[in-house]
Amino acid sequence: AADLALGDRARFQKGDWGLTLEGPFDVIVSNPPYIPSKDIAALSREVREHDPRRALEGGEDGLDAYRRLAPDTARLLRPGGLGFWEFGVAQGPFVAAIAEAVGLRVLQTHSDIGGIPRVLVVKREA
Repeated sequence: AADLALGDRARFQKGDWGLTLEGPFDVIVSNPPYIPSKDIAALSREVREHDPRRALEGGEDGLDAYRRLAPDTARLLRPGGLGFWEFGVAQGPFVAAIAEAVGLRVLQTHSDIGGIPRVLVVKREA
């Protein structure tokens, strides 16, 4: 933020999802753990042995983090605010359903360089 001269307009916080945060925020960006527990052992060695397990493992179906993230995002975004969530291969429809269940509107998905849908964009309506 300082390098981009945004230091006076940006605030960064770290915590247990949104538990201790108070909004409203204009934008929430998240790359939560989304790999199903059973798939961790099959990851490439570079990923499996470099990244902390808690940064990778998303529970039985890989969606545990979104179940926590969605209500926090809905609570913390200002009306009109946007959320950007990275997700795993083929998880887009499931992540979208979790977002919609808490009242967030799904705007679009973005694909990675390989053409795989990878980021969900959600909006908090008024």
